Amino acid sequence: AVLFAPLVSCIFISALYPTAHGQSVAGTFLNWYLADALGIATATPVVMAAYSGSMLKAWNPARAMESAGLLILLILGGSLALFQRDMAILGILFPLIIVTVVRVGWTTGALGVFVLSIITSGFTAFGHGPFAALHHLSNGERIVEMQLFLMALTFSAAIVASVHEERRRILELTREKERSIRIITESSPDIMLVNDLSGHILYTTRAVKRMLGYQPVELYRRSFQGEILHPDEIPAYLDALDAVRNSDET
Repeated sequence: AVLFAPLVSCIFISALYPTAHGQSVAGTFLNWYLADALGIATATPVVMAAYSGSMLKAWNPARAMESAGLLILLILGGSLALFQRDMAILGILFPLIIVTVVRVGWTTGALGVFVLSIITSGFTAFGHGPFAALHHLSNGERIVEMQLFLMALTFSAAIVASVHEERRRILELTREKERSIRIITESSPDIMLVNDLSGHILYTTRAVKRMLGYQPVELYRRSFQGEILHPDEIPAYLDALDAVRNSDET
C-alpha cells in the first residue's frame, strides 16, 4: 500500500501539475510520490492502531510507564539530533526506534515514527537541522533527502517489528503446544517419560507415583535402565537407544 497506492494520484498530478506550473514531470512525480508514501507509512499505522483499539492495549497500566519513557526518549533524541547539523548524528534515531519496537511493540513504535516525522519536518521547514544545512541542494532536493531518511526509518522499524512479532508468535505457539502436551501426558493413566540418549530420566508423568511409588522429581537424572527397567527388558531398551543414536534424526 505504501509503495503502490500513491502511484494513482501521482500519475494524474504528474500529468496536470507540470503543465500549469512549468515543472518537469519527473520532478513533480518524485516530490508527490515521496510525500504521499511517507504520509501513508507514518500516519496510517497510528490511525489504524487508534481505530482498532490496539493503542489502548499498548498503553495499558502494566506497560504505560515503559511506553511513555521510550516515547519521551525518542522525542528528546530526535530533537537533539535535529538541533545540530551533522547528518551522521541522525543515525542514533535508528537504534532508538528499534529498541522501542522490540520493547513495547509496533504500535508505540509507529507513534514514535509519526512524532519523529513531525519533528523532522518542523526543524527542516524552519531552517534548522542537518537537512537544512545541505546548502548545495535546492529546497526541493533537501525535502526529498528528508523524506528518504524518514522512509528509511519507517521501513527499518516496520521490518524489525515484523520479525519480532513473528518470533513472538512462534514462541507463543510453542508454549501453547507445550501446555497441550503437558495436559495430555499429565492426565494419562500410563507412565510417560522422556530420557536422554544415556538413559537418564528428564521428565516423568505423575502416574509414576501411583504405579511405582516415586514422585516425578525423585526420578530426575536417574538411570532408567539401571533403576526402573526389569533386567529382561534392558537389552531391548539399549538396542532402541543405539538405533536412535545412529539415526539421521538425532
